[in-house]
Amino acid sequence: MYENSYQEKEKLWKHLKMPGPMREDADSDIIRAALQITLKSQAIFSIELIVDWLYLADIFKGDPYQYRVNTPGTISEKNWSLVMPLSLEELLRHKVTAEIANLIVACSRSKR
Repeated sequence: MYENSYQEKEKLWKHLKMPGPMREDADSDIIRAALQITLKSQAIFSIELIVDWLYLADIFKGDPYQYRVNTPGTISEKNWSLVMPLSLEELLRHKVTAEIANLIVACSRSKR
């Protein structure tokens, strides 16, 4: 569904500083690189989607498009909602929580 007018995909790949040829399918390395860019910005706020963070731990499976929080131009009960695949208590105990904290600290968003 994404059209590559103006070579946006190639520009994004270059901005992410990912090695090798551009890949169409996202994986945890691509998501991590994108999160690091937003975390390293000089903006006062850095707001990321929980879906992106949970992709680091391979918690969401299958086509990432199915986990969109909103599909522009549509009216649906699924818009602006997401069923979490684990409870908040499980998330707090999950190893990805430490990785999230480490990324935030490494990008100077927080101090431990």
